[in-house]
Amino acid sequence: KIGTFKLVVDNHVNFYEIITLTIEGGEPTMRLKHFNPDLTGWEERDEVVSFPFVSSSANELKFEGLSYTRMGEDSLEIKVRIADTPGEERYEVITCSRVKR
Repeated sequence: KIGTFKLVVDNHVNFYEIITLTIEGGEPTMRLKHFNPDLTGWEERDEVVSFPFVSSSANELKFEGLSYTRMGEDSLEIKVRIADTPGEERYEVITCSRVKR
């Protein structure tokens, strides 16, 4: 499976992601690459960010360092572990809402 993500802040694109979900060793693994609004990449050409599967339930999907939680019919919370500095980690929470057209 493949998907995309776009973070928009104050009506401006902050970044894009291309995401794949594959089975490795019998378990799901999510891989992604980040791109700036001008489509220049964050990771080196042959690098990806990988999130091995941890668990799932009716409203939650957990990978190592990344989780998706359904908060309601039209909302989703994404929590991602970020290590900007070696040895220091923090979690960023992104709240998503369905756009109705």
